[in-house]
Amino acid sequence: MNILHTSDWHLGKKLYKQDRKAEHELFIDWLIQTIKKENVDVLIIAGDIFDSPTPPNYAQKMFFDFISKLEAIEGLTTLVIAGNHDSASLLDIPKYFFEKSRCYLFPYLKEDPEENEFIVTKGDMSVGFQTLPYFRNYELINMLKENEQADSFFKNRFSRWSFQEELHHKILIAHHGFGKYSSAGSEHAIYLSGLDYFPLEWLTPHFDYCALGHIHKKQTLNENPPIIYPGSPIPLRFSESNQKYVSLLKLGKTEKFQKYIEIPSFRKLIRVKSDQSNYINKLSQELENISEDDLTAFLEVEITLNEPVSGMADNIRQFIQTKNIELIAFRPIMSFDEAQNDEDISTLDNLNMFDLFKQYYFLRFPEADEIPDEIMQGFKDLVEESRGLE
Repeated sequence: MNILHTSDWHLGKKLYKQDRKAEHELFIDWLIQTIKKENVDVLIIAGDIFDSPTPPNYAQKMFFDFISKLEAIEGLTTLVIAGNHDSASLLDIPKYFFEKSRCYLFPYLKEDPEENEFIVTKGDMSVGFQTLPYFRNYELINMLKENEQADSFFKNRFSRWSFQEELHHKILIAHHGFGKYSSAGSEHAIYLSGLDYFPLEWLTPHFDYCALGHIHKKQTLNENPPIIYPGSPIPLRFSESNQKYVSLLKLGKTEKFQKYIEIPSFRKLIRVKSDQSNYINKLSQELENISEDDLTAFLEVEITLNEPVSGMADNIRQFIQTKNIELIAFRPIMSFDEAQNDEDISTLDNLNMFDLFKQYYFLRFPEADEIPDEIMQGFKDLVEESRGLE
């Protein structure tokens, strides 16, 4: 059985004011061809199909058209869970229509574990899938029994199956933070009450493969069993690598093999950092080998200034006007201390909500060495409550 694992599409995403529709369309075309080429039996999309709980109409149509096209691929089953950017109620609407295309949606974490399980059989081999869609703290609290803690809830959940038939392999599909992952910087932080992430030791005794979503940077958290974040299929911000992947898992009755398949780069995201004295030369070096065949590259330029200078953005646009490049962000940064390191120059765009809160706290209380646990946890709980009102 061949299983293809992808996540974090973020359809409807914008980078500054530029939509990513063209890149996502090319990715979907490539994915369909890859499914056929690799004789894929099961496609997993591990959450964050959309970038927003209220995605634009074109993003919804893109996804629905994709599912419709999958119906023509004989023997393919598709399993999709909701991520923290998705609206579970929106995904729940087409759930029964999608089943005609052998696509099964799991928008919610259900109190009855059987509603989050699925079995795929090929020949005489059966593979069980347990799904853990994104959930908010208040949803989990409503499921906990009296005096039950979150850790015991999930340990029991991961170790038990509702189905009685023999399973040759057991796979988890989840959208959350697991282990000591490395983030790409564009993810929204999500927390369990009292936990920053799920420990890997909760998973390793119970699953043969863990298909994760939420982190946009490709990484293998554990080799055996493989616990995989394949990352997003396109770079979602300039700080992310242009190399993107899907994960392919090949299963026999007793053996398994996992590998990454690199996704073509459909549009380059280029970030150039310089100072005011050398920025044109730096641009010339960085933009030397831009292909005319790809989609127009997006350019972000960050220049450290000793004093205000006018006309720099216009100079950059004039320099690139004959190239397959569009300047979509120009970021002048005043350097008030020439000895300041690049690492010390932080911009709001590169910080998530929790980093901003930490900076504010230490600005407000400069004598503090660390933020008290109860204050940080209280802020996390407030964020979770506010997202529950979306």
